[in-house]
Amino acid sequence: MNTLPLYHRIFLSLRDRILQGEYDWQEPMPAEARLAEDFGASRATIRKAMGLLEEEGLIIRSQGARTYARAVGYSNATRKQNLSEISHDETYRELFYGNIDQHYMVVQVGKELSRQFNKQTKLGRVARVREDKGKPYCYVVTYLPLHIADKIRWDELGATPVLSAAGEAGFDFVKVDQAITATSADEETAAALDVPIGSALLRISGLFVDEAGESVMRKDGYFHPDSFEYRTTVYNTPR
Repeated sequence: MNTLPLYHRIFLSLRDRILQGEYDWQEPMPAEARLAEDFGASRATIRKAMGLLEEEGLIIRSQGARTYARAVGYSNATRKQNLSEISHDETYRELFYGNIDQHYMVVQVGKELSRQFNKQTKLGRVARVREDKGKPYCYVVTYLPLHIADKIRWDELGATPVLSAAGEAGFDFVKVDQAITATSADEETAAALDVPIGSALLRISGLFVDEAGESVMRKDGYFHPDSFEYRTTVYNTPR
């Protein structure tokens, strides 16, 4: 026998649908009356479930307006696409919504980054906090060689992805080496994401390489683990 209250079961069902990308964040979700009919529940029960979704930051709603699912993590759409086209694709920008706070500087780097960038000791570093309604949800630190960073007008970048700006400046990539790891929030990431130091985070690191085998960019993205989902499809060729 299921001991969970109906409103909580509805909350879990809707939460799963949102995380699976079943609701387009650009289109309103079904009205309360429709959801009540679908789940065989009262509108009061639906409102209680929606309240839990709002508390988790999974929906956007306001009095007198329709409710929208929040875009969470990376796009769930399945598409076959050449990597070199991604930085020029307008839909790429939908992966990161909301306002942005940005800080660019030239920094002295350690051994790992120096090795990845052909022994360069100084790189351009831009740290960007993505926010929605004043709440941070994504922190991305990007490193670039100075000959690329100097081509980007950081004061005019706005919400444009750094990858797009580098591509428009003529620096394309042909390969990305990506790693997804668990990490703990340090002083910098904790302050950026407004979480306690030591909080669990997911770090997604990508090293972008051009045709000559030179690194053109490294991106380290930090996400709350409960707001990120990664999907991949692997094809096997029968022997």
